[in-house]
Amino acid sequence: MASDNARVLFDLEQNDDTNQTDNSNVVVTDSDDADVDTDVDQESEVDQDDDTTVDISDSDDADVDIDDDQDADTDQFSGSNVDIDDSDDADVDVDHDQDNDIEQEIDNDVDITDSDDADVDLDTDQTVDNDQDAISLVEIDDSDDADVDSDIDQDTDTDQDTDTDVDIDDSEDANVDVTIDQTADTDQTGTVDIDID
Repeated sequence: MASDNARVLFDLEQNDDTNQTDNSNVVVTDSDDADVDTDVDQESEVDQDDDTTVDISDSDDADVDIDDDQDADTDQFSGSNVDIDDSDDADVDVDHDQDNDIEQEIDNDVDITDSDDADVDLDTDQTVDNDQDAISLVEIDDSDDADVDSDIDQDTDTDQDTDTDVDIDDSEDANVDVTIDQTADTDQTGTVDIDID
């Protein structure tokens, strides 16, 4: 593996739940001081599924933080995929929070390649909602100091859909900030597509 000082922390807690599944896969290769923190907390839930995949290769000081909290919900799905390749000091933060919801789905995909000091922050919060779907896809390639911040907040809503796609290629100091806030609404759809080359 040739990974000096690699650090991986997994914290999984499941309580009073039915049909819960947690899948976490972390691969660190030739990455000095790589740090991965994954925290999953599921309580009083039915049919919950959490899937986290982190792949770090040839990346000094890469840091990935994934925090997933699901509580008193039914049919929730949270999927996060982070891939960092040849990226010094790359930092990815993914935070999912689902509470008192039915049929929620969160899918985050982050890909950083040859990007020094790239920073990606995804924060999704869904509460007391039905049929919510939040999908975020971030891809950074050959981009020094690229910064992507995506914040999605859905509260007491029904049939909401949020789709965010960010693509940065060969762009030094590129900065993308996406914030979506939906509250007390029915049949909402928010779609953001950003491409920087």
